[in-house]
Amino acid sequence: MRVASRVDLVLPGLFNLPSAEIDPDIVSRQLPSLNHLLRFGHQQSNNLFEMDSILADCLGLDGFQILPFASAFAGEKDAGQGNHLLCRAVHLKPDMRNAFVIPLHETAEEFDHIDILINDLGDLFKPDCDLTKIDDGLWFMRLRECQPPSHYPHYLSIVGRKVDQYIEQSRTALPWYQLMNEMQMFLHSHEVNQKRLLNGLLPINSLWCWGAGEFIQPQSTQKHWYCDELTLKAYAEKSNIEQSPVSVLAHTDLNDDSLIVDLRLLDALKSPDAEDLSEILLRLESELFKPLLNRIKSGQVHLRLRAGHENDLSISSASRFRFWKKNTGLIDWLS
Repeated sequence: MRVASRVDLVLPGLFNLPSAEIDPDIVSRQLPSLNHLLRFGHQQSNNLFEMDSILADCLGLDGFQILPFASAFAGEKDAGQGNHLLCRAVHLKPDMRNAFVIPLHETAEEFDHIDILINDLGDLFKPDCDLTKIDDGLWFMRLRECQPPSHYPHYLSIVGRKVDQYIEQSRTALPWYQLMNEMQMFLHSHEVNQKRLLNGLLPINSLWCWGAGEFIQPQSTQKHWYCDELTLKAYAEKSNIEQSPVSVLAHTDLNDDSLIVDLRLLDALKSPDAEDLSEILLRLESELFKPLLNRIKSGQVHLRLRAGHENDLSISSASRFRFWKKNTGLIDWLS
């Protein structure tokens, strides 16, 4: 008898959805596969709530370790240096006690402003670092002298949240802390930001940098990754692990142990330009939950759903026999 493949589904944001912004008819009637998984899944206590920690644990690494995603974009000359990071331009909003990272709109105008600012940063601070564009809004920073701290979490993990603890921790890496302060002062006075203020736009006054450290080969036995996020795809390629887009799951048998990471909900919760959450859930139902449930029922897959909740959910073909389980669905997890 064939042993079921073990599949981890990492879906951050699923249980953080604001119920007031979701069509209740869609939640109750048009997500049958998701609601089935939530009703019949076996709850397992979880102590990893951040996306970074969950991913590290799925890859067989220390669950409280920040993955060095920047290493996936580093060249051969950077091997053994650990002097690189990924960065995004943000608005850092301070108040009396805390500072918050506010995301920027993903428009052509915003990306143009970001490109001007970061290119000018690169020119001014060339003795300290190189800045190379990877994609719209995403940049690679290579430091020449100072070593970056490795405690900064992924950009999506901190958007809209207090970041004082990370800023305070960086004080222990004084050269890095000073460099960031100088960059922030330059951004504050840049003419692009002066024009943005006049036009009622938030100034682009800081960089959020993460993913520092030397490459770590994942220890997990998962043989295939399904993901669409650029940095995770690059990390899989660096690790010589096969990876495919999430969209192919509807036509894939999942014969190998696999890791599926879908960040659509988390990205929508963090973005100022988010599309309708109900529409995203409907696509996830057809592209993700229905195909996975069919493979669970056939005995092909044993699924672990990890969404940063106090409980993970474990679902196998035997789960359907738990007729005593209360008829609950997504709406009950959000209330």
